[in-house]
Order: sequence, then structure tokens, then C-alpha cells
Amino acid sequence: MLHRNFFVMIERINQLINENYEKQLLIKDTEFKALQSQINPHFLYNTLESINWLAKVNQQQQISKMVESLGYLLRNAISLKDDVITVEQEVEMVEHYVTIQKFRFEERLEFSLVMDDKVKNAKLPKLILQPLVENAIHYALEMMIEPCEIRLLAFKEGDKLRLVVEDNGPGMDEQQLELVKKGEIKTRGNGIGLRNIDSRIKFVFGSEYGLQIDSEVNKGTKVCIVIPYQTRWDYV
Repeated sequence: MLHRNFFVMIERINQLINENYEKQLLIKDTEFKALQSQINPHFLYNTLESINWLAKVNQQQQISKMVESLGYLLRNAISLKDDVITVEQEVEMVEHYVTIQKFRFEERLEFSLVMDDKVKNAKLPKLILQPLVENAIHYALEMMIEPCEIRLLAFKEGDKLRLVVEDNGPGMDEQQLELVKKGEIKTRGNGIGLRNIDSRIKFVFGSEYGLQIDSEVNKGTKVCIVIPYQTRWDYV
């Protein structure tokens, strides 16, 4: 009887942990949307359009291009609609983000994209790729003097969609890598941590999906998102 009651207790504890986790995610999501609603998007868009117009009048094409990319990112980040988008749309956001970063780092940032046509219309949660590229810039490019190569790959493997961001940066040793996987190394600035993205994916799709991280000192880091391949969204 003690043996049976012990396992009943363990099962109940696990159930309570899962319920609390789901509640915390809901609270964070509510807080995020509340912050979004405080910003008047029309004011931001109109301001950016004015800056863009002034840049074009003064033949400042670089400023114009940067403002257009920033406007695109803001429009997509602030929008409360479409929490689920296609791979092609997500990649387009990454490209606009990289456009802005290239003005900052110039020839030091080398970005390349390899996307299989089969995955362009595949569905995925919004804003899970750009944070990976942002991390590559923070932890690889900013630590290097020489140019840094960041590659984004999107392809189908069986019934899975794989999204890979890899760099040729300084990389991490096994100890650092374990700390990153456990979420014990905080993301620099206000970025989204890899652990948060992994938890978000597992919450939506199940524990068999998520992030895979590989890194080696002086050889770079590779982060891979693995989710189900699907062209229609069947998840709540």
C-alpha cells in the first residue's frame, strides 16, 4: 500500500508541476501582449515613413534601406495577429534583421541562406529563428576581429522540419555548452534565451522536439530547431 501510495503521490506532483508550468507560460504570454498593446504602432510606422521619406529626398539610400527593414521588423513584432507563420515569412524577418546588422558590422558579417523550396510554406511559431541569429552575432561575431560567417539552413528531413543557424565563431567547451543547455548562462541584453525557445517548442509539439546545440572551441556553434513538418497548423 505504501508503494502504491508513493507512486500516486509522485504522479500527482508531476501533474501539479505541469499545471503550474502551463499557468506560468500563460501569464508570460499575457504580460507580453499587454506590453505590445502599450505601443501605438501607427505612431511608429508614421515616424519611420517620415524618416524614410527624408532619407530618400536627401539621397541617403543606406538610411532608407535600414529604416524600411526596421519598419518591417516592428510591424511583425508588434502585430498581435498571426502567431503562426510560414518558414518563408520567418526567414524574411531574419533577412531584414541581418540587413540592419550589416550596416553596423559591414564586411565583418557574412550571412548566407540555404532554404529548400519544399519548406517555404511549412508552418512554425513566429519569432523562433531571429533570436538564434541574434545570439550568433552576440556570442560569435562580437567576439571576433576577423569576419564571422553565419549560415541559416531550412530543410525537410522525413516528417520533420529542421532550421539550423551555425557560425564559425569561438565556440564553447563542454562545460559552457552544458550551462547553455541548462539555461544557466543568461542571454546578453534583452534577447530571448535558447532555453525559452526550447521550452516553447516542447510545450507546443511535445518533448521529442526542440533545440539541439553543438559547439566546439575555435570551430563555432550550431543550433538546430526540430519541429514537425506541416503546411497546416493543427496545434492550439
